[in-house]
Amino acid sequence: MIMNLRLSQVKDSSFRHFIENHRKTLYLYATNKPKNEKNLQMLHKLSTTTNEPVALINAQFRHISDSDKPVLGHFDLKSITLSSPLCIGCKVAIDTINICPTWGLYNGCLGTVVDIVYDHPQGPNNYTTNIPKYVIVDVPEFQPPPNVKVWDSLHPTVSNSFIYGA
Repeated sequence: MIMNLRLSQVKDSSFRHFIENHRKTLYLYATNKPKNEKNLQMLHKLSTTTNEPVALINAQFRHISDSDKPVLGHFDLKSITLSSPLCIGCKVAIDTINICPTWGLYNGCLGTVVDIVYDHPQGPNNYTTNIPKYVIVDVPEFQPPPNVKVWDSLHPTVSNSFIYGA
């Protein structure tokens, strides 16, 4: 495709289709509104194509003591993502924080959701608790030191039969 583009043998519409549907295409926006709209559009397309459900994961704020309610003013709400729609196969990024840059977990680092694991078989459709137990993300940039064992080597392969005892 690129060679044909250099030789001016590619129609604009076919090139646009190639770029818009390439798995490595990354869209850049100056503001959050069009970025969020494009993300939802791409998430819908992925969910429809793969038949994977979309989970809307909302942040939960808990106080250390059960009797006290958390004070939202305590948190910097500008740097907290309050809800995230996710599905298996979607692209995600670390936002507003450098978790551990030396390991490759930095602001802007990209990954792909591999699995979303729940404590219950209803998954995101459980209306009393739709927060997953954990989300597995493949982050190619993640490079822990050699002496640190990663999650995959310490745990069995994630499967419904393992998680739910089915």
